[in-house]
Amino acid sequence: MFKNLFQKPLVIEPTFYENGSEILGVFPIRDSDDKILLPKYPEQLYQVDGKQVTEFRILAIISDEESVIADLPFREGLGQLSSKVAKETDSQIILNPISRSELHQLFVG
Repeated sequence: MFKNLFQKPLVIEPTFYENGSEILGVFPIRDSDDKILLPKYPEQLYQVDGKQVTEFRILAIISDEESVIADLPFREGLGQLSSKVAKETDSQIILNPISRSELHQLFVG
């Protein structure tokens, strides 16, 4: 009967990993019915214990299988997601919902 006209995007926060002196930030992107909000420049937002994050990556994950179908540098991953961009500001990118088949098509082909 009623249609929801506004859908607040799901904010994706990175998970951080340490490998020796390097710190890696990983943004998990899953198939979802929700819009997704990503920072445009995560390197300007995040530090871990005062240390600069060495690299940011995007992991594309199929939710029901919990399987990783792609692991890409952040900028390259954003390029793969460009067709799903709903809105872009100076600091944020909002992606339209991504189905399982779309996620597979975007990252695997």
